[in-house]
Amino acid sequence: MDNENPQYVGIDEQFGSNRQNFDKEEASKRNLWFIPVCDRDHWYLYALNIAKKKLWVLDSLHSEPFDDIRRKVDEYSGKIIHDMVKVAIPSFMHTSEGFECEYADVPKQPNKHDCGIFIILFMERWNEGSSLPSAARKRILQNRNKIKEVKTPFTAANTTEITRRAEKFAAEKAYQRRKKTSKK
Repeated sequence: MDNENPQYVGIDEQFGSNRQNFDKEEASKRNLWFIPVCDRDHWYLYALNIAKKKLWVLDSLHSEPFDDIRRKVDEYSGKIIHDMVKVAIPSFMHTSEGFECEYADVPKQPNKHDCGIFIILFMERWNEGSSLPSAARKRILQNRNKIKEVKTPFTAANTTEITRRAEKFAAEKAYQRRKKTSKK
């Protein structure tokens, strides 16, 4: 991708054929999709209402794109998410522009490390475009130490499964390194 003028070429034809990464059958049953993103050590969330063809950005630090990079990430993400919908719902009207992002009115975090907790609770409380009241911030902070299972059609069935896969991957890599070292 050219840093000055990125060009979107679409998602791979095989996207959606592996349920481990994207369960298109499960995704097609949902009207509201949540896509968590980590960019430059900060988590935020895209929330898509398929029926309304509306994509919101739920960000506990920013109320608008804060730089050109973020504007490009939002634009690119809108196109990728649009193509993901087309994979899950073939009858969905496809356009080359993708979804335009709108920044939602959500509570802001008081520090630089609660963004993950905020997006989990945004997923639990988001109501398709309505703003989350500032009082929700207090509830979010009260719940920050509770472990939540958030089901999503993306990457894994829930957060426990993501953790299990990561631990299994790390164990396999360690085993491969030990095996490689013992052959030398």
